[in-house]
Amino acid sequence: MTLTLVVDSPLHLCSEIFIPSFCKLIRSNCYPGSLDADKAAGKIVVCVGADPTVTRRVKKLVAQGAGAKGLILIDEDEKGVPFDSGSFPFSEVGNDVGAQILEYMNSTKKPSAVILPAEDAKEFKPAPVVAYFSARGPGGLTEAILKV
Repeated sequence: MTLTLVVDSPLHLCSEIFIPSFCKLIRSNCYPGSLDADKAAGKIVVCVGADPTVTRRVKKLVAQGAGAKGLILIDEDEKGVPFDSGSFPFSEVGNDVGAQILEYMNSTKKPSAVILPAEDAKEFKPAPVVAYFSARGPGGLTEAILKV
C-alpha cells in the first residue's frame, strides 16, 4: 500500500473537535463516536493515547471515519511496536516529541502539519536486527544453536 501524502493541513487536538456529550477527561483519546465529523474533516487529528483499551487501529479508524486527513498519535507505550495504517496518513510519536507538538499547537494561532510517506533507504545497509517478536537465545531443545 502507498501512503497518501498530506500537504500542509490544519492541526487539531482531538479534544477540540469532539462531540460535546463526551466527558472532558476522555476527549483527547479518540474514542469511537467521539469526533465531530464536521470539525474533523480535512484536518490532521492529534490524539493522546492515554487509554490502552483503545487500540491504535481503532483510533485510526475513528479519525479516518470522521473524515480527517491524517492522525498523529502521542503514545509512549506502543511507539516501538510496528503498525500498518494502510494508506491512511498516520504518525506515532513518544511523549517528548508529543509535548513539543502540543506546545507548538498552543503557541500558534493556526497550527498546521505535513505527514510525509516513509521511504526506503535503498543504498544503506543497516546492521541485522532481530524482530521485536522473535525469541532471543538458545532454544529449549537445541541449546547449542541460537535462534535468528
